[in-house]
Amino acid sequence: MKHNKDLDRYELSIVRAFAGAVQCAYEQYGLDICDYLIGLFKTDIFNRFEEEHTVYVQGYHCIAGILLDEVKKLGITVKQGDDNPGDAPVAYWMGYLFMYWKLLEHEMGNNFLKYDLEGIYWSYESLHTMSIPAAIDSIKLEYIEG
Repeated sequence: MKHNKDLDRYELSIVRAFAGAVQCAYEQYGLDICDYLIGLFKTDIFNRFEEEHTVYVQGYHCIAGILLDEVKKLGITVKQGDDNPGDAPVAYWMGYLFMYWKLLEHEMGNNFLKYDLEGIYWSYESLHTMSIPAAIDSIKLEYIEG
């Protein structure tokens, strides 16, 4: 699929802030990457993240805490990580991928829940070598749940 726009520098700064927060949640809080993302996809703050200037300009640790608080407000428990040690790059990449995708295709929102995040996680080695738009296209074809 040919994407009709690229993200501008401002949007990429939002993407990096979210990605850093996902990495921080993995490193500092020991949270499972996929479980954390699934919880985030259900929150209003994720669905309007690009409008949350007072959130995404914070440090990664602060953003991760704010996002986790929003997940907990929904009564969602995020399990402690059982991911492979050293998965910080995977956490960052997954955060980057999903926020990039969200900003590229604004209608996505919590539609990410229909994708197999565990499959995407385990396919990091091949997916992260692609451009983000190419990885998105591959995920759309290969990682639909059920």
